[in-house]
Amino acid sequence: MVKIRKYENGDETGILALDRSVEEHPWNRRDIKNWNWKYKGQNPAGKPLIYIAENEDKIIGHFAAIPINYFINGKLVKGSHSIAMIIDPKWQNKGLIKFIAVQLFKDIEKEKIPFTYGYPNDNAYILHKEQFSYVDIGQQDFYYKKLEKNIKIEKEKDLTGLTFKEIERFDKSADALCQETKNDYKAIVKRDSQFLNWRYSDRPDIHYYKFGVFERDKLLGYCILKLYNEDKILRGHFIDIFTGKNNNDCLELLIIKTLNFFHSKNVDEVNLWIQGSKTIQNHLLNNGFSINDSRPLICRFNEGGQDFRESLVRNEWYFVMGDTLEIY
Repeated sequence: MVKIRKYENGDETGILALDRSVEEHPWNRRDIKNWNWKYKGQNPAGKPLIYIAENEDKIIGHFAAIPINYFINGKLVKGSHSIAMIIDPKWQNKGLIKFIAVQLFKDIEKEKIPFTYGYPNDNAYILHKEQFSYVDIGQQDFYYKKLEKNIKIEKEKDLTGLTFKEIERFDKSADALCQETKNDYKAIVKRDSQFLNWRYSDRPDIHYYKFGVFERDKLLGYCILKLYNEDKILRGHFIDIFTGKNNNDCLELLIIKTLNFFHSKNVDEVNLWIQGSKTIQNHLLNNGFSINDSRPLICRFNEGGQDFRESLVRNEWYFVMGDTLEIY
């Protein structure tokens, strides 16, 4: 008999077995280290909500939501990121996911979380919209640049007083930047040191390169980078790039220094998903990036969420790869 219930300690073994029976992509496969970091780590927004479907002691379905702290119009709001909708192939197309989702969203609303966003694959996109009341926020642009190994990157600008250096862990300088910029965007993840360290420094299964632009000891902006191979191609991701809304010098230095870093690693191509900052997007285009794809960002407005609908839109919601907790 099928039973829908909340996660219990030890379920992760069955959840990962279910995941392996469904997920086909080769990148960042979920494993126990990743699972513990994502669901049991030091997320400053709190504990996730996880529901499973079980049949004869076997986990056959899963859906979860992870809380994420946001600034919306400068005020702190707890949103959530729905993640890992998985159904055993033998149980697909039987309506099982609806029963799991109903319980998950009841809990989300009980926790008074006003919005839940998702970054679905092609198969899940229609299901989220038709069955669970998600709406389109917009197509998030995919920025791409091919690096020619025999061509040097443009000479770095001479920006007196600014330094670019690697960051081991984020500290109070990131907290100060977070507070100073919280009104620069209508909707943005609270990018303080707690979040940045949990998201990028503490993740055990992926190495991120973390760099900042400083004016003396003051952090003006940062970027989070990742390298990965696909067949014979070495790709570089901008997982996150951030600075104050109109800090053009910092932004230009971040991009040029990062391209030089990727060039030094013999990267073939560089890419990123981003929305909500015309300034950053224009700087990317001016540095030789082009837009050659897009993917959807969707959101469910829960009870009380309509108040935020005007702010959670494509041109006002700053969103990058690192704001999803899926494969990136």
